[in-house]
Amino acid sequence: MGAIEINRIINSPFFSSEIIHSFICGYQKDLHYSVLMFVLPIIYNGDCRKKLNSANNRSDIYSLFASNKKYYNNQVSLNSKIDLYSIFQNNTDLINLTQKVIIILSTKNEIAIDSKGFIINKNIDKSFERIKNKDIKEYIRSSYYLGVILSKNNINEFLELMKGI
Repeated sequence: MGAIEINRIINSPFFSSEIIHSFICGYQKDLHYSVLMFVLPIIYNGDCRKKLNSANNRSDIYSLFASNKKYYNNQVSLNSKIDLYSIFQNNTDLINLTQKVIIILSTKNEIAIDSKGFIINKNIDKSFERIKNKDIKEYIRSSYYLGVILSKNNINEFLELMKGI
């Protein structure tokens, strides 16, 4: 798939709704809608997506986004932390897209909104497995594992990591 096609798909609210729905399937519990504002900027970042595509059910936010790597017989340590806060700040235009996605998912009855947050009406475990196109599958899979990883932590831990505290 060429760059033009990928760009066209990325800017589609319908494709983004697949990404958000995959995140919710991975999260598997109620969440506040504000958490969804972080999903698209993270998934649309190539470095983050690459790390998330290497994730599994045992991965956590620290092993993926705040790891120190040792080199030269453990004498040199490099922080490979991804600056999630900058990624979010540089992609605030994706907030409008996320709001459209919430409307689409609600209209399709894939989510229901209550006073606590979102509830999945149609939960498809590992929704990325049904995708055949490897380029598209990369986005859907990474979104699913972002949901799995964030569900393991208190959202405040994630926000602290995002801000680099």
